[in-house]
Amino acid sequence: MTSANTSARAPTRPAVLQPYRRSSDSPGRRRARRWAIALLAFFSLFWGMVFAFLAPALILVLLAPVLILLVVTIWALPDLRTAPTRALERFFFLYVIIAVLWPSYISIAIPNSGLPWVNPQRLIYAPMALIFVICVAVSREFRARLSAVLQAEKPILWLMIAFIIIMTYTVPLSDRMFVSMDKWADALVTWVCMFFVGCYLFSQPGRVVRWAATIWVCAVISGVIGIWEWRLHHVPWLGYLPSFLQMDPLMVDEIAPRFRQAVYRVRSTYQDGLGLGEFMSLTMPFVLCFALGPFSRKIRIAAMLTVPFLIFLVFLANARSGVVGLMVDFGLYGFYWGFMRWRRHKDSLIGPALMFSYPALAGLVVMSSLFVDAIRIRLFGGGATHSSNDARKVQWTMGLPKVINHPLGHGIGRAGEALGYYAPNGLLTIDTYYLSVMLDYGIIGFIVYYSLILYSGFTAGRHASTDNTTDPDTQFLAAASISLAAFFVIKSVYSEPTNHPFFFMVMGMVPALVWRLKTLQGAAKADAAQPAASGGGPRRPRNPAHQPARA
Repeated sequence: MTSANTSARAPTRPAVLQPYRRSSDSPGRRRARRWAIALLAFFSLFWGMVFAFLAPALILVLLAPVLILLVVTIWALPDLRTAPTRALERFFFLYVIIAVLWPSYISIAIPNSGLPWVNPQRLIYAPMALIFVICVAVSREFRARLSAVLQAEKPILWLMIAFIIIMTYTVPLSDRMFVSMDKWADALVTWVCMFFVGCYLFSQPGRVVRWAATIWVCAVISGVIGIWEWRLHHVPWLGYLPSFLQMDPLMVDEIAPRFRQAVYRVRSTYQDGLGLGEFMSLTMPFVLCFALGPFSRKIRIAAMLTVPFLIFLVFLANARSGVVGLMVDFGLYGFYWGFMRWRRHKDSLIGPALMFSYPALAGLVVMSSLFVDAIRIRLFGGGATHSSNDARKVQWTMGLPKVINHPLGHGIGRAGEALGYYAPNGLLTIDTYYLSVMLDYGIIGFIVYYSLILYSGFTAGRHASTDNTTDPDTQFLAAASISLAAFFVIKSVYSEPTNHPFFFMVMGMVPALVWRLKTLQGAAKADAAQPAASGGGPRRPRNPAHQPARA
């Protein structure tokens, strides 16, 4: 037999292309792999059966494997040259619009489908949070910019991290841990994620002006809806919802027409007039910045016309929260404007006159709030509002011993049940967010949470008073400071977290604008020093968007 015939009959091994190689698995390893696949299939079948029976109650726990797999997948993504920041920005601004103009108690429900109701806000902020995580995972430039912004004001970063830790450790302290876990997940997405997304987006030129203009327009549209409601004495969509939109049954009585002293209380797209008043007080400082800032004449005139419109809406809502917030807004912004006018225009008498008249104006406001019945009742209550004041006193009397007995908190979202106060209509309620924070997060959580708000407001005010730039975005540092101050005061009489995402956006705005302000001022100093060395003329300050991110 020839060697050629022998080679023809011998079995040939198939070629293996690089970079693959032949498997060296032993029979034992192949057997273990088969068992692993079988166990995975059995676990998936079992988990699917449990999901079918218990999904509504334990949805977060049952979705844990999917979420873990999603996190691992995102972590394994390679670094890319570009991140989906444009999609992140679009979802961010879309959420602002939906959160203001879409009533939170109306959900999308497909008839006869068996699918759960879906709130449109969740359809926006859930993918936004996912895109943010992807941006952090795949873009080194995104991480560098975000780190540079957060390093500009480290105390805000550390307070935010401390608040996240406190929110997390209160979950196992809850008597209903799965309910608190759901609240914890919502807070991470609608509060914490909004803060970090705001830190990045507001560091880009023009984004702060765009955001402020967005909430301005949304406030006007919401006000138009409120006036329409005022004429009807009920929300316009009551009784006119199509079949694919459903209202929360618990909210049917809540959105029923409300009157105080025979005056209808407007709520617009909010659950109550207090939420509407709080949002108007958030918007007012930014509108004042448009009215008195370095903008075109048309914008300033439109903003000046908007100011009385927003005040009118607050009075239609008959909301003490809005009145208190507006007083803080006008008081602090008038002081800031007079100070900056005096500083920038030394030859003008308007700034000094306004500054020196402030003690007399403050005394006039105090005397009016004590002796003018219309002002005193709107600020401190009286007549029809006596019941609210008495309720807050009872709640503090009931709540403080429970705070002392549970200094670490009762768990996020458990303040109402922990307090156990029921209004005359049978609704479980808390009328002050100070007490809610103590009951939810404990004494340490109360200190950290309000330290975050106050320090952010103080930082924004401190840098606003030293701003010598003409950047339109940095002009809103004062508005951010005043909004946070009004938020702190309003929370003494209003406990609903409806507008909290906006205030976390404002807190994210503060380190972003501080970073931009420091970058602009540093570039201006460098450009001013360069002509002295080179003999050239002054150069225009560089845009911080074109500067390398500082780690």
